[in-house]
Amino acid sequence: MKFSVFAENWFVWDQCAYLERKLNRGPYSRGYADKQRSYLLNHILPYFRDEKLSNITVEKIDDWLISLKNTSSAITANRSLSVFKVMMKEAHRLGYIPRDPAKLVTKLSEKSAEKGIFSLKEARAILNPANFERVWQSNLLHYCFNLVAATTGMRMGEIQALKRQYLHEDFVEIKHSWDRKYGLKVPKTNSFRAVSIPSFVYKFLERLVASAEITDLNALIFAGKDPYKAIDHKAVLKYFYRALKAVDITPEYAQGKESDVSLMEAFL
Repeated sequence: MKFSVFAENWFVWDQCAYLERKLNRGPYSRGYADKQRSYLLNHILPYFRDEKLSNITVEKIDDWLISLKNTSSAITANRSLSVFKVMMKEAHRLGYIPRDPAKLVTKLSEKSAEKGIFSLKEARAILNPANFERVWQSNLLHYCFNLVAATTGMRMGEIQALKRQYLHEDFVEIKHSWDRKYGLKVPKTNSFRAVSIPSFVYKFLERLVASAEITDLNALIFAGKDPYKAIDHKAVLKYFYRALKAVDITPEYAQGKESDVSLMEAFL
């Protein structure tokens, strides 16, 4: 069997046998399936399309991995390798090949830019309630969004998916995350949990809920015009960088900032 034949319906929702098997054993994000399909189409198929499964060797996979690193990046190569490993493992499980050559291929080293956090002074300048009007132009939704992010460590998608019913006086429940294409989904790695929030954060969230007249418990706290559709991530970033500019912090400086004080520590 050629690899192209084997890969035909891989990661295609409602058509992929592998996805069906995974879904019968637990949750699986449709958005994640789309990402895997993209790595397959853009980085794996162009190289292995006409190769027979039985002719794919450790050496050929290594050659492909290095060439992909040289034309793209080590990160892209490693993510593509992860997808390829899933497929070859399944080919072996189904008996299409006597052994899995991808199992013996290790990932490449990656060099990622170090990410830091703001100083206590910077954190206070950005999120101090006293600076709400000047820094955030009195935009309560975006101020609260960043306040929750800073004091809980929640992922952006988890904050976007926060329903009214999951807000409590001293904690929030994380039951969903927001997929930019498909909406509500389970949190990353199924990390359902409760996260404590400071009392002043709850008061701001109460104020937001009241001002937005959110009465339906299933409505999203951080919604756009549609109360059941999360605010766009681009808008979140736009207002965040606007706030940084108001306190004379450039996006480039913020992305590479190193410090030993987190935003949360600025208020606790």
